[in-house]
Amino acid sequence: MVTSAIKDNGDKKISNLNSNENTLSVWNDILNFCLSKKSSHFAINESQTELECLRKQEFSDLIYHRLLHFRKAHVPTKDGGLTDKLSIYAINYACSYNLHSESKISFITEYKTIHDRVRRYIYHPSAILQKLQIKEGEIFPCSNCGEPINILKMKAAWDNNACPFCGQHIRH
Repeated sequence: MVTSAIKDNGDKKISNLNSNENTLSVWNDILNFCLSKKSSHFAINESQTELECLRKQEFSDLIYHRLLHFRKAHVPTKDGGLTDKLSIYAINYACSYNLHSESKISFITEYKTIHDRVRRYIYHPSAILQKLQIKEGEIFPCSNCGEPINILKMKAAWDNNACPFCGQHIRH
């Protein structure tokens, strides 16, 4: 009875996303990332770019519908390579219950585990949002250097077919 209530709660939360395909794509990307790391928690770099991505509608919807939970801010990185701090997030237990029960993901409850392991699981929200923008035609990657060209903001570069990053043609 408790198990079915947990599953129903998760299904209800996921059904709230069915009207927005982009939010569902972001949720599936986060879920796949957590599956690859076998962890219910993950870290996001607190850089300006990544924090701006979290303000986008897709991530706001996930937080509003409580599929994504903010756990801790300003956590130092495990590897000393990054200068920015990390924010720790967790996926909703009810929405990923089957993965926990099948032992595909371990649900983290202790801070020590976050301190030891989760700080290495850095998710990049900008990557999925860039894929969605390319899919919708808002961004076009330069055919030479691969830098994203925002068609709406870089109208002159797009109209002249000249990449502002490498100087070559954006499209052949």
